[in-house]
This record gives sequence, structure tokens and C-alpha cells, in this order.
Amino acid sequence: MRSRLLLLFNGDGTTQLTAQPVPAPTGNEVGIQTQCALISAGTERLVLNGQVDPSLQDTTADSADFSYPRPYGYCTVGSVTSTGPDATLPVGTRVFGFLPHATHHIVSETAVYALPAVLSTPDATFIPNVETALNIVWDAQVGPGSRVVLIGAGTVGELVARLLSDIPALDLAVVDQPHVLERIAALLPDAHCYLPDALTRAGLPSPWRDGPDVAIECSGQPAMLQRALDVAGQETRIVMGSWYGTKSVELDLGAAFHRKRLTVAATPVSTLPAERKTRWSKDRQLRTAMTLTATLSPAQPHARFVDFREAPAVYATLRTGALPAPTILVMSQ
Repeated sequence: MRSRLLLLFNGDGTTQLTAQPVPAPTGNEVGIQTQCALISAGTERLVLNGQVDPSLQDTTADSADFSYPRPYGYCTVGSVTSTGPDATLPVGTRVFGFLPHATHHIVSETAVYALPAVLSTPDATFIPNVETALNIVWDAQVGPGSRVVLIGAGTVGELVARLLSDIPALDLAVVDQPHVLERIAALLPDAHCYLPDALTRAGLPSPWRDGPDVAIECSGQPAMLQRALDVAGQETRIVMGSWYGTKSVELDLGAAFHRKRLTVAATPVSTLPAERKTRWSKDRQLRTAMTLTATLSPAQPHARFVDFREAPAVYATLRTGALPAPTILVMSQ
């Protein structure tokens, strides 16, 4: 019986690689040999440090709750290497799946998506992040000429910025650390760039003195949600692109919050916005994300590639800090 190497999160800031047997596929199952898997740093840091509600069900690992040790991950690209008697996907098909970090998987063929040739394997690992960015832009309810503050331009935030930049006459301000702003300035030279401490109503472009139309929080830092509220103008919409897990959030919801009639909107990628549920499905959303991923080529030029066996060292860095670049785990053949 073939074995696989699986990454387990211990919930205390550590991970471990363990070998497990891989059975032959049955029914409509397919065997997948992983090629690449993206580390979704913000979410995976929460899982790594045990900052996830233990009652939450993790469908990517077919688990009833979030107990540890546990596998995790949802950005896997691989090839079909074996099939059950009822499967229709041919051997050799390149697929994407919301699957935890491991060298091999046995799953129903309905759990994976065949990839178009135009989408490279490294880029395809970003499909969930592009899907998240698409949902955030939908929930932002912006159009031509909108004024938008984006707080946090990591992997998802940068994708949000790039999608927003395609909206005609949209005016965008991006807030992050210097090394991130350098990348944003190269990608989007018309964007206004701010360090976190420089984000104030007075510091915004002069036409914006009544505040932005929308503020999008993608930093993963609870304190920055208050910063979004502080910079907001009358009836500014604040969109929560971050997931804080079990981190505590303290907000000033006093007179300014009420008098300005502010709206704070969650944007969970697991569900569609209400106004799209009639015409859209999750499958349509995901396939749209695939098309956008091919256009955006998010792995280029700054993604870094790390051998899967080095994953525990990578997560040791992620435990307390940011990864230097989007990191793709490469599985040895």
C-alpha cells in the first residue's frame, strides 16, 4: 500500500510531518498526487496557534470539529494518478481541491475540479484566495468613481487591490508596511500608499476629506478595524475581509459610530452575498475565480517555493510573524 506524507497542526504553534497509508480508490474516488499547495498565511496562522473556535467544522479535512492534532489546508493542485471503477476523470488530469497539505489524497472526484490548460500549476494554488478577493469586492458594493481604503495588502489584500484597480475611475488608498507598499506601488502606481500610523482622515487625499465610500479591512489585525472606523465618513461601509479567529476585538462604538450611520459587513467566502444567490452558485463563483486567477497570475513574480519536507520550519516562522512572500509547498515526486 502506498504511503503519503501529511502535515499535522498541533494547535500550539508547532507542526509535524507524519506518514500514513493511502488506500486504493473505490467507487467514484480518485487518487491525487499533489504537485503544489499554497500556504494561506492569515488563516493558517490562526490554525497553527490554536486560535480557532473548537466547535467549527473543517470540511476540508472531513472533521466534525477543530480538535488537534489535525491536518489543514485548502489550496492544493495535483494530478489524478488512479481511479475507482465509477470515476470518470482520466488519469493524468490536473485538478484543484480544497484539501489539506499532503503528498497524496483519495477523494470523491466531485471534490476536485479539472483545471484549464491556461492556468499554471503555481497560479492555480491561489484559486481560494482569488475567490475570497472576489467575494470581498462584491460585498464592498463599489463602482466607477468609488473611493476605497484597503487596509492590509497581503496575499488576499493585494488580489482585492488588483480587482478594484480594474473598476474605472476608482480611487484606491492602500495601508500596509513599507515592503508591502513598495510592491503595491510597482503594481498599481496610481494607488495612494499609507503606513498604518499615517492613516487618518486628515491625511487622506484632499477630495476625500469627507472620508472614503468604503473601507476594507484585510490585515488580520483586530486593531486595524478600529482604524477603519476612525477614518470612515458619513455612511461609509466597512467590509471585514479579515478573519480574527478567537482573537478579542475592542471597538469604540460610541457617538461617532452612530452619528455617521456606519455599516460593518462580514464577507465570508463560504456563502454568496444575498443579491447574488438567485443567479449565482458556489460552482459558478469558483469557476469565475479560476478565470480571474489565470488573468491575474498571482504566483508571479514574487511567490517563493519550498520543499514540503521543510514545512515545519516555515510554520515556525509563521507562528509569530509574516512570511516574506506567498509560499507554495512543492511536493517531491
